[in-house]
Amino acid sequence: MSPIQTTNLSGKTAHDKHLLRFHIRKMRQRFPASQQTAQGFIRAIEAEVGSSSAHLTVAAFLPLGSEPPIKKALGKLVARGHTILVPRVLPHHQLSWVRWTPGAAMSTNALGIEEPLGEELTSSAFLEADLRLVPALAYDVTGRRLGQGGGYYDRLLEELGNSTRSRSTVGVAFEREILTKVPADHWDARLSYVLTESGVYCLGKAGSSEPVE
Repeated sequence: MSPIQTTNLSGKTAHDKHLLRFHIRKMRQRFPASQQTAQGFIRAIEAEVGSSSAHLTVAAFLPLGSEPPIKKALGKLVARGHTILVPRVLPHHQLSWVRWTPGAAMSTNALGIEEPLGEELTSSAFLEADLRLVPALAYDVTGRRLGQGGGYYDRLLEELGNSTRSRSTVGVAFEREILTKVPADHWDARLSYVLTESGVYCLGKAGSSEPVE
């Protein structure tokens, strides 16, 4: 994919983001994840958590049909004793966090998205998690993130500050969605690590992406 060129004009940036989001969503619909891709995400997430016997808290997300298929991987983490937190949508573009297990009772929110029922935790649950898996439509080689446009994660990542660059905050996308450049505003967060079906990549200011051993 040839990334869209941007300027510093916020209006043009918004337009470029809209076009790129449309393109990536169409690509996801056209090329759904294969079983091989799903297995790749399982291996990558299990490797990221590691084999430690310590029980970790992982703030993640339940993917929609076209998003990276990480649900089975999360279920495997639950079976190993780890705690999985996933978001519930609140008014005013806010999120709460609920503990998830396979087979958990679900409800459908106003956006038509299924969410687990349970005790709702504040954003502190996300901020204090041992590992945070952050969804996006794309990341670029400097770590800039292109979200869905609702701003839900922008607020959380701003609260994280420098922790967005630590190994405890990892973006999630298909490997083809690590682009040369994505349109970005000055407030958009930059992550240093992105997990794909091929493993975890370290992204840097120099505009390079290297697989992490």
